[in-house]
Amino acid sequence: MLPTSVQLDVTRPDSYERPQLAIRLLLMVVLAVMGAPLGWFVGVLYLALPLVAAVGISDRGGARYLEELGPPLERGLRWLLALFAYVGLLTDRLPTANPSRQVTFVVERGGTPTVSSSLMRLLTALPTLVLLVVVGILGAVLWLLAFFFVLTTGSYPSSLFDFLRGVLRLVARLFAYQASLVEGPAPLEFTVTPGPPVALPR
Repeated sequence: MLPTSVQLDVTRPDSYERPQLAIRLLLMVVLAVMGAPLGWFVGVLYLALPLVAAVGISDRGGARYLEELGPPLERGLRWLLALFAYVGLLTDRLPTANPSRQVTFVVERGGTPTVSSSLMRLLTALPTLVLLVVVGILGAVLWLLAFFFVLTTGSYPSSLFDFLRGVLRLVARLFAYQASLVEGPAPLEFTVTPGPPVALPR
């Protein structure tokens, strides 16, 4: 369940600016018009990350894949997770400069990935994908409620924040698993409680 191999935390702002709500809505509309809503990105990465891992492992071997391609993959996923955090009302700024200031994403890379094991994750992660769909639907409802709170009060209850952060943590663990950056079973843990302190990436 990857309790320590993949850690994610979000720095919550003291308050949310209402104009940022309009930016979020416009961004979501633009992505939808382009045929690429955020859910589409999750589906594409679910399929693409095992393929990227298989190609990288085939070219370099498992150890060199983790050493050479692991860090850039982690940085790319961190930026994407920071974008998800912004749209998901967890943060209040687009990740245009340093996404690690808003979202801390740390992967303890390890294991002995192979081409076959990376491709098998397309099947072994299906239960996680189903869990993500279920909590994502509930998260969408809570997102609308949080949006209304921000619109009227400038913030929203911490219980909603904890749940939405839990959804993002599940996404982070799924992405790291699909990229073969970590070893072990597919993540099937959804938690809304604060996690352990996360060390800042170097």
